[in-house]
Amino acid sequence: MQGDELRALRKAEKGVTMGDLAGDLGITAAYLGELERGEKTIDPRTALAAQVAIAKRTIARLAADPAMAGALTALKADLLDRIIASI
Repeated sequence: MQGDELRALRKAEKGVTMGDLAGDLGITAAYLGELERGEKTIDPRTALAAQVAIAKRTIARLAADPAMAGALTALKADLLDRIIASI
């Protein structure tokens, strides 16, 4: 994962700030900024952790909306497939 991909992942889940994702990952927002700008190399474990953190936030948002129950089931399956494929 490259920095621009990490930034796109974070921004795809609307409302997730650098501070939010950094907190989820156990790093500082400043370090996350360095990763997103490509100033630091993203470790594969950090990339996977970011994907899982964003997936959790997406699932939580969808779970709060009863109209999204079917989409949530499909999303869970898709996310699981993506996580397994990235290992």
